Amino acid sequence: MILVEWTVGSIIVIIVIAIVIGLIAAAITVGKNKSALISVQRKNEADIYAKTDTFKVDQSSDVFMYKKLEKQAKPKPQQSE
Repeated sequence: MILVEWTVGSIIVIIVIAIVIGLIAAAITVGKNKSALISVQRKNEADIYAKTDTFKVDQSSDVFMYKKLEKQAKPKPQQSE
């Protein structure tokens, strides 16, 4: 069995190598996924998804959870002298 003495410098090198390998793997994965989206274009509106004359707003109203609203004054904290 080979025993290796771990120093702070060697541990840092191993960590840096692991991070670089992880970044390369992530870049490859993102690149493959991005290349699959060639036909997708960014749109600001959703007009192409909505069917014409399928959604009409005839009446609009606000619905509240509570019917009765009461205002109450918040008590002011007493100041001690």
